[in-house]
Amino acid sequence: LPASANVTTTHFRLGLTLSEIPLVDEDRADLRVTKTCAAAGEVALPGQPVTCSVTVANLGPGLPRNVVLTDISTLGGSVTGLSVTASTFQIPNTPAAITRSCEVVAANQVRCVIGTIAVGASVTVAVQITPERAGLIANTASVTADSADPTAANDQGQATIEVYLPVSIDVL
Repeated sequence: LPASANVTTTHFRLGLTLSEIPLVDEDRADLRVTKTCAAAGEVALPGQPVTCSVTVANLGPGLPRNVVLTDISTLGGSVTGLSVTASTFQIPNTPAAITRSCEVVAANQVRCVIGTIAVGASVTVAVQITPERAGLIANTASVTADSADPTAANDQGQATIEVYLPVSIDVL
């Protein structure tokens, strides 16, 4: 730098707090599943996809091992008359977005191997369901892990979608 240059010095202070998870809570994680479904148009119609958004959140206190999300749909109590599409999801808290795919294990079932979810973080999976006929679609998403879950009651989310039969009316 030239002798005439002004140099300003700024000081920064970095604070860091470390906390220890008690050993008894290290392998315990309360996983919560929430689910919403919406048709592409005003109502769900045969042949038109319905998108369901499934969110798995880790409420803590520890990190879950081998988190797996399963999403199952039935139309009028039957596994026929609909199809599901393989979905993708992004792993949060990574420097670059990591996208993973879910596996369609049956015409009505998607399985997503998530791995682990940081405490306070969540993973959202979009599942597309295409009904082939009118009726009620019951859609249930559930999560499992190799870790203990102190509140298993919130490990499942459900949504019901009413699929209408389109009717053409000719008014003269």
